[in-house]
Amino acid sequence: MNRWIEKNPYPRFTSPVRFKLSQAQQEDLQSFIRARNFLQFDHVTGWLIWSSTYAHTEHNYDRVPKKGILRIAASGDSFTFCDGRQIKDCWVELLRHQNKVESLNFGVSRYGMDQAYLRYKEYGRSFKPNVVLIAFQPENTLRHVNVFRPFYTLQDSPPFTKPRFILKAGRLTLLENPFKRVEDYNALLTKESETLRILGQHDFYYRLFAWHDNRLFPPSLKFFEHLYMTVRAKALKRTIVTPKRFIKSSEAFQITTQILDHFYDDVIKDGGRPIVVFLPRKDDILSFVKYKESTYQPFMDHLKENGKDFIDTMNGFEQELTLGFMQDYFQGGHYTSKGNRIVARTVLERLADRHLLPN
Repeated sequence: MNRWIEKNPYPRFTSPVRFKLSQAQQEDLQSFIRARNFLQFDHVTGWLIWSSTYAHTEHNYDRVPKKGILRIAASGDSFTFCDGRQIKDCWVELLRHQNKVESLNFGVSRYGMDQAYLRYKEYGRSFKPNVVLIAFQPENTLRHVNVFRPFYTLQDSPPFTKPRFILKAGRLTLLENPFKRVEDYNALLTKESETLRILGQHDFYYRLFAWHDNRLFPPSLKFFEHLYMTVRAKALKRTIVTPKRFIKSSEAFQITTQILDHFYDDVIKDGGRPIVVFLPRKDDILSFVKYKESTYQPFMDHLKENGKDFIDTMNGFEQELTLGFMQDYFQGGHYTSKGNRIVARTVLERLADRHLLPN
């Protein structure tokens, strides 16, 4: 990790909250190191969900699709993996029900699009998909300036590290995962403070925490520490996205558009047909209802200006908007079975419009 010890590109501000791994995070980490977790270490992307085929599917597919078969691969995060749903109810799996269509799900929970892109390059492209759905859940944008997951999501566990991209002279440049072996995580258990400082060198959210002994509040006022931290975190994230839309001048936005562009172009080089698929969260839909425009409209504008194809599944949800909409289509922050069916239906309709589905 020595190469990570360099001048911090982000300013440090005084914060009353010192970061420390919780007991639960330490225990989960020990379990992960001992390979007693359904998640497995991956030096390229940070982590994988264990699968003998590298894809979240119940089917064993040949590396190359048979003649006359349309093979679709989907890459993304938990909205692609379909957290909380059985495989048969996942929107990616529902695409397979179309005649002569195979669908491979390369989604992994807690990924950013940066990791999804690296996973495609490392594993997905070897399956020779005809169509690659770059499944973009817009909140991923905030993950693209993050290296240590709990700096962004405090109680995230196990506490993983991840690679990220930076811009050097306007060019997308990869900073590889700081941990090369699963055993490297032991440093978080034995030299926590020193290791956290190293991981924070290129983490946008590192500045949220105090890295010295000075406190603005005494230990007896924990409530005010929590309140201060909540307000501070919200203010920092507002430099990337407002309730109305993502901010085009932010580092996170600029990195994300380049990730999408590189991913898209690589699929074309591999002989596939790329399509960016927007997967709105509950907050995205509430914002759309209120402001009559998607928070992620700047991303769609960028793709349109650069001649890149995309599908906005907001269109499918818009047709279903009713008073009971949210509880019908979202549970625990992710799509219900009904929500997954809307996404699958919308994607299939748009694929048919493009004459991509087999007869």
